[in-house]
Amino acid sequence: MTIFRVSSPDFQNNVLTLEMSSVFKGPILLLNGEVVSFSKRKAVIKDDSYKDREIYLISNFVNLPSVKIDSEVFYPLGRLNFFEKILVVLPLGLLVIGGAIGGGLGVGSAYVNIFLMIKYKESNLKYLLAASTTGIAFLIWLLFFALIQMMRAT
Repeated sequence: MTIFRVSSPDFQNNVLTLEMSSVFKGPILLLNGEVVSFSKRKAVIKDDSYKDREIYLISNFVNLPSVKIDSEVFYPLGRLNFFEKILVVLPLGLLVIGGAIGGGLGVGSAYVNIFLMIKYKESNLKYLLAASTTGIAFLIWLLFFALIQMMRAT
C-alpha cells in the first residue's frame, strides 16, 4: 500500500491523500485518513476554510491517477514521461497482431505496466520490469499461436 499526498494549498490541515494498494484495486482518495465516497465520479468535501469543494478522481489508462479540485488538476504521483507512456501501451500491439488472445494478454500486460510505473516510481527498475512484462506477454501469445497452428495442422 502506497500513499501519496495531494499538494493542494487548500488542503494543508485537512490532509488529502491518494492511496494505491494493489493491481486489482483502483486508487482511493482519503481525507484525513477517511475514504472519500464518490457519487457519479464526483465528491464534495470541505477544505481548510470549510468551503465545499468538488473533487474528481481521474484515472485513465495512459497516465497516473490525478485529483481534480474544482478546475485545478493535481498529480500526486507525478506524470509519466513519453518513454514511460510508450512502455505502458507497447503491449497493446498484441491486440493488433494477436486477436482475442493477444488482446487479453496485451491489456493485462499494459495494466501491470502502469502499476509497475506507480510501484517503482523513483527507480529505473520500472523500465526493465515493464519491458519484461511485455516480452513475457508476447512469448505467451507466441506459445498459444504455435499450439493453435499445431492443432490446425493435424
